Amino acid sequence: MDSHTTYDASTTHSCATLKDAEIVSVPDATILIIPISSAYENTSLITDDDRTYADKFLTSSKRRAEFFSWRALLRSHCGQIKICYDLLGAPYIPDSDLHISVSHTSTHAAAIVSQERCAIDMESCRRDFSRAASRFLHPQEKTLPQNGHRNFLPALWCAKETMYKIAGRQGLDFAADLRVTSIDIDERTITGTIRHADDSYLSCDMHIYMYGNDTMIVWTAAEPIPLAKTR
Repeated sequence: MDSHTTYDASTTHSCATLKDAEIVSVPDATILIIPISSAYENTSLITDDDRTYADKFLTSSKRRAEFFSWRALLRSHCGQIKICYDLLGAPYIPDSDLHISVSHTSTHAAAIVSQERCAIDMESCRRDFSRAASRFLHPQEKTLPQNGHRNFLPALWCAKETMYKIAGRQGLDFAADLRVTSIDIDERTITGTIRHADDSYLSCDMHIYMYGNDTMIVWTAAEPIPLAKTR
């Protein structure tokens, strides 16, 4: 659980139908977390359509376990929902007011559920992000006050993945089009901008949730706000 947060996550508890799952209530959304396991494939939370899709498209046991884990996780919370993919490959619930987003590390899957548009990314802080920093770090982000914090690069990567998902558009460059403009890792807040092809910008407010000591989750459950063309 998160030991320091500016929002009330005191309602964290285990999921009633999946004993290893956790539910975290955050403003305007619910975060769900579960260890990845192949065992979920054989539960009633997995449909025949899920198994058919996995047999056709997921050849590795690791990918199958990830796929079945997050689907079981969502259905344990939302009921026996149908889960589809949009044209960008993002999952959604058809004919529903609920919005979802999913992510995973090598060991855990996470999902966010909200009546607002939402996005989530989950990463292990033990991962070496420095090797890819030149591809996702903008020069202006190097001047942010918290550059040098041990979780600075994981936070930026998670934020950019989250902005990419909430933007819902392909072709965005992680360094040029997705920028973190302010970050406070201790206060668990991040603000970023998303640039569109016409040079218009959207502002995106995000939050950090630390799962254990070394797993970071960045999430948003708010529509990005258009900014005036002043940049």
